[in-house]
Amino acid sequence: MAIKVTGKATRTYLEDENCILVHIPIKFINRKGKSQITTPDGRPALEEVDPALRNALVRAHRWLKALETGKEQHLKVLAKKEGINSESYASKILRLTTLSPEIQEAIIDGRNLGGLVLADFMKPFPLLWSEQKKALGIPED
Repeated sequence: MAIKVTGKATRTYLEDENCILVHIPIKFINRKGKSQITTPDGRPALEEVDPALRNALVRAHRWLKALETGKEQHLKVLAKKEGINSESYASKILRLTTLSPEIQEAIIDGRNLGGLVLADFMKPFPLLWSEQKKALGIPED
């Protein structure tokens, strides 16, 4: 189940009780049995790394090792063995290994990436590590 913010949040200071009352209009949405709160812009309120992104990064490193050691000769063959028929998609997955070590650690550790999902990493991104966070919109720590 997901919780979606449906309107504008309000804050009211209650002098008699010396507290602040926060009202956030939400709507419960059932999605694949997972509970999730989304912000008005549609991003998850509690940041989690996309499991597909984490799995793709692990797969990319496995593929890279197989190619570097000569266990496999071509990415197309390797991907086909895993049920991926698009060489283009497979090369985009493999490109995840060019992410900075800091970003890769964040993906594996489940740290905040600003709500990015695998699809966000399938688009071109800079190879220079110093430019990747800014280009991908990853918040600075």
